[in-house]
Amino acid sequence: MSAVLDLPGLRAGVAAVRTSGGVLFHDAQRGQVFFVGGERSSKGAFAWLERNGLLAGAPVPKRRRRDSQIYLLRRDQAPDVGFTLWGDVRFSCVSCGESCRGMAIGPLLAADVDRLLEQDWSGTGRDPAAFFVDRDGNAASPEDLEARRDLFLHRADDACQFLRPDNRCEVHVRFGAEAKPNLCRAFPVQLRASPSGVIVGMRLGECSSAEVAGRGTPIAEQVGDLQVVYDEMEEVPVLPPQIWLSEECLLTWADYEALERRLFERPAADGVSFLLAALAAVEERAGLAPAGPADPSLLDALEEPPARERSPLPLARAPDLPIAAAALALEARLGQLAVFGKDAFQHSDAASGMAQLAIKAWLARRRAQGLAAAAGAEATTPAHLNQAWKEAAQAPLRRELAVRRVSPRAIAERLRLRTRI
Repeated sequence: MSAVLDLPGLRAGVAAVRTSGGVLFHDAQRGQVFFVGGERSSKGAFAWLERNGLLAGAPVPKRRRRDSQIYLLRRDQAPDVGFTLWGDVRFSCVSCGESCRGMAIGPLLAADVDRLLEQDWSGTGRDPAAFFVDRDGNAASPEDLEARRDLFLHRADDACQFLRPDNRCEVHVRFGAEAKPNLCRAFPVQLRASPSGVIVGMRLGECSSAEVAGRGTPIAEQVGDLQVVYDEMEEVPVLPPQIWLSEECLLTWADYEALERRLFERPAADGVSFLLAALAAVEERAGLAPAGPADPSLLDALEEPPARERSPLPLARAPDLPIAAAALALEARLGQLAVFGKDAFQHSDAASGMAQLAIKAWLARRRAQGLAAAAGAEATTPAHLNQAWKEAAQAPLRRELAVRRVSPRAIAERLRLRTRI
């Protein structure tokens, strides 16, 4: 079921979706969304739409680019038509503790703070007043704590304060999973509302035990828990009813989903080729001329270790070490999850987004080969690839390409030529 509404009289570039609290209007040209609450009368809503230039007859404004096609909105402003899952996606935490060490946990929801403070900590030696810090790791001010504003969990010994020596969460052990912060219960699931349902994405590559954890409990059996997590969220990421495939091509949500379904019908031997195929499908649908390949030296430059303070890509040049079949299968899975989770929409258009996903997958593969070589391994394993994907997830590739003033599609075309895909 789709929440997209067929409303006559809207200006070109404007589409509407039904939400639990009213109607959300998306103006793709201006890169804005407008919410009309259900309490407004039809006459009042019409006048409001007219004043905001959303009705037919109003001039079509020049397109205003956004860095992302995903909007962060109140939950009642998001389409509410159930969850959308892909394939037999699975996950179960294996208590490796790595994410609890590597992630800054926050900002917390007000409900997270309330739950932690409401628990009985007597006899534990813990001081609830010291649980929370600001973004910089400093003790939270009384004002921020009172307002439940921009709070993070305190870290101890480079890990969450609640991580025990056995790699289990003390909050979970003492009080149950429901007492943990919202983002801890959700990880690595990523929920994004769309016109056809809340997309249950998976940041599996950011889990240090992806290969094993990804064989756990089917996500379809965890929907009840995810519903609780979603209902607690004060704001949710929302995908609009229209998607920019390129600078000039605007596609309806239904047409984009049809394109994606055809993409998933193809077998995926590895993540790099799958993501390059996804880019090619987007380019073809958008009628884009092939991008001219970038200078070959640019790919080498992206692999160079940081030689100056400004260069943050932690991806070093690596030998062409063989890649185990299981590692390629994991890479394919991670690439597919990135597309299904709509990670490409974190960019101004889907073509640029797909190109950058493909480039990051390739950089992660090269980094994994380097890790394997440094360890004296004969082949690149899933563990090497998993570690490299975690690093690549944090690499600011968009900034690097902007500094070099090179199109991500041009880099992807050079990559396609180099890998013969």
